[in-house]
Amino acid sequence: MRARAGGSDAARSSAHEHPRQRGGELRSGLTGRYGRVPRSIGLKASEPFRNLQERISGIETALADRRRSYNDAVNTNNVRIDRYRMC
Repeated sequence: MRARAGGSDAARSSAHEHPRQRGGELRSGLTGRYGRVPRSIGLKASEPFRNLQERISGIETALADRRRSYNDAVNTNNVRIDRYRMC
């Protein structure tokens, strides 16, 4: 029994490392490779997003203005209807 247990430990030691250990080595290798990417690439990717945010903000502002105008027109119309009924 001890021989089998000893053999299985030896087989696991170098040839068959735990998958998490191998994954850690792979990640550390990739981190070094991707760590060299210039930061300007990240800035270029965020610029279209900022433009999109600005466009959405402009649309929301225009929508709020139009909603306010519509509500004013409805209120004016309701006042006219009430005045007509009183006459």
